[in-house]
Amino acid sequence: MWIPRLIEGNWTQAGRQPVKVVTGLRQCGKSSLLERLGGSDYRFVSLDDLQNRNLAQSDPGLFFATNSGNLIIDEVHHSPQLFSEIKRLVDAQKAGKIAPRSFWLSGSNQILFRKGIEESLAGRASPIRLHPLSVSEVHSAMPDFPLVQLLLYGGWPELISQGYSLPESVRYLNEYLQLVLEKDVAQSAGITKVSQFLKVVGLLAGRAANVLEMASLGAAAGVQASTISDWVGALEQMLIIYRLPSFHTDLTKRVIKAPKLDRKSTRLNSSHEW
Repeated sequence: MWIPRLIEGNWTQAGRQPVKVVTGLRQCGKSSLLERLGGSDYRFVSLDDLQNRNLAQSDPGLFFATNSGNLIIDEVHHSPQLFSEIKRLVDAQKAGKIAPRSFWLSGSNQILFRKGIEESLAGRASPIRLHPLSVSEVHSAMPDFPLVQLLLYGGWPELISQGYSLPESVRYLNEYLQLVLEKDVAQSAGITKVSQFLKVVGLLAGRAANVLEMASLGAAAGVQASTISDWVGALEQMLIIYRLPSFHTDLTKRVIKAPKLDRKSTRLNSSHEW
């Protein structure tokens, strides 16, 4: 079952740059959405396909010559060689040397993905963030879906569209956490103290909506506050958590007060964040 996303109504107007970068948590629906939106106007290429990945890594120029026209590249972080070639193509377009074409890029490993974007495509790409399903998206497609169940499922498209039972959803989310935390975050960020890192993640989950205190977390997990800060930064890059800035009518106090911790996947959608 397909649940329409808010971006579908105006996706062609999203961002002004020729490169659109779609970020979001693993399994929030990026690949399915882009494949659906591309239609006949865009060629969809996934670098999960080893043949596509090998070509992209060995000869980026030939990759783009083979895949002409408007292009959607999924899991692009597997081939960082493409970012420099996209930069060259965009600059050539802006100089009027080649015909204009549009690129949509997505990747599940946000640390590697963002590194490639920041190093090669700064000023050439428009960021677009896709969250898990919002309450409005689910209720538009499934008006009778219980709100309590939606909150328990966290808006994950597969859990909702496939009708997972509560025990099945618990297994799904546990496996998801193991994959994302141990593979994506720990390996990509070079975290070696995996057991302490997982303990910190559990502590962060228990302290959602509370003031974020690095020293207190470090003492509870048995690591230094500076290490906690690095780990929190990695979790933020992977879009798993979000530091919610403090609010105060005094601007100075607003800047210096400690932020609160928010679990990223529960945030409501805003402009350019679908």
